[in-house]
Amino acid sequence: MNTSQIITTIAAVIFAVVSIAILTILFTNPNAEVALFSITTPEAKAVDGSSIAMWVHAPFFMMLILGLLGGVLSWLTFDNTSKLFSRICCKHIITGILATFMVPLFLQMIGSGLLDEISNTHKQFYVFLGICSAAAFVAQRFATSISDQLIKDANRKATQAEQKAEEATTKTYEIHIEQLKLQGSMHMIKHEFEEALILMNQYLEYNPKDSNSLCRKAFCLKRVGRIEKALEAINAAIGSLDKPNGIYFFNKACYMTLLDKNIKEIIENLELAILHGGSDVKQAIIKDCDCDLKALLDKPEFISFLKKHNVDLPKQG
Repeated sequence: MNTSQIITTIAAVIFAVVSIAILTILFTNPNAEVALFSITTPEAKAVDGSSIAMWVHAPFFMMLILGLLGGVLSWLTFDNTSKLFSRICCKHIITGILATFMVPLFLQMIGSGLLDEISNTHKQFYVFLGICSAAAFVAQRFATSISDQLIKDANRKATQAEQKAEEATTKTYEIHIEQLKLQGSMHMIKHEFEEALILMNQYLEYNPKDSNSLCRKAFCLKRVGRIEKALEAINAAIGSLDKPNGIYFFNKACYMTLLDKNIKEIIENLELAILHGGSDVKQAIIKDCDCDLKALLDKPEFISFLKKHNVDLPKQG
């Protein structure tokens, strides 16, 4: 044993001797409790030596001393060759005290009446002391359990708050996009085509495959004289369709006519327009022969197409 271990052992032995002496005085001298524990209340002075169990402080100090003695005894029977000699000593003593303080809690749990006989008035104090001792005995695990629960609750609330924030952001984002589409359509209706194109282009950045918006964009581009761009837009609209739309092919044929494209390609698109649009497309052809399709009126291919589908143009006055 080194010097530190020798000093610690001597201190422990002295402590054990003093503790035994105190207990001996306590149980052999009926009036010793007043002197030892400095209880000066009138009730304490009036109690005779045979009623030691009625004094609230006496059981407390007895438990403290016995816990210390038990800890020292446990330490003395331990392997004292360890390098952590002093730390192990403290561990055994603290464990002994806490274990002793948990005895009232144990008595309460098993329904024993011993606590009532020892200190009926302060019984709950000793039970509370036992609960605190139990918590202290498993302090690290107890604190970790509480902190883990708090962290879980905080994380759960943070996750919920984040989800709500994301949902709110998504809704705001969706509303903003729909407003762009609606405002673009309103400008188109008012024949404010340049303003409509600005908003439609902004909307199409978010939804580049929205066929309706692409078709409206082509409509506006044609009205401001940008026919090539209108043809590109209508081709994009047709390419984004899950199901062919006859009017889209008709619009494409109109833009191709204005750009003086190949007549065979124009007729092919008109055939597709009739195939997928039926009578609505026929009415559109009759209406547009005075404007967009006017250049086709002297084309044999177009005249044959009209006869094939029984499209009767109004007679020129």
